[in-house]
Amino acid sequence: MYQTQVNQKSFKEQFSLEERQKRCQQKLSQHPEMIPVILEKHPRSKMPQLNKQLGTLKNTLQISQKQSIFFHIGNQLLPEDVKLADIYEDNKDPGDGFLYITYSDLEVFG
Repeated sequence: MYQTQVNQKSFKEQFSLEERQKRCQQKLSQHPEMIPVILEKHPRSKMPQLNKQLGTLKNTLQISQKQSIFFHIGNQLLPEDVKLADIYEDNKDPGDGFLYITYSDLEVFG
């Protein structure tokens, strides 16, 4: 998984379509069972920047039990009851093949 850093351009702004396609294909070739994801913090979110490894999400985020984290694809909340593989097939970027997910501490779209 790739992620952008604080106050940087989005992944699409940082890399050309060709470079993104190449990176996605590399990830799929190296790990065909994995889903290539770009995880970006919503600009209005006060959440800390996530670690690049999704598996360390719990250990990386320093939020209280009273805080919530919301994951969005486009302007929609990420559904809880759908497999990520199905979400990927329905929402992957048609140009580069990545699944773009935005996270925030707010329901920024609704």
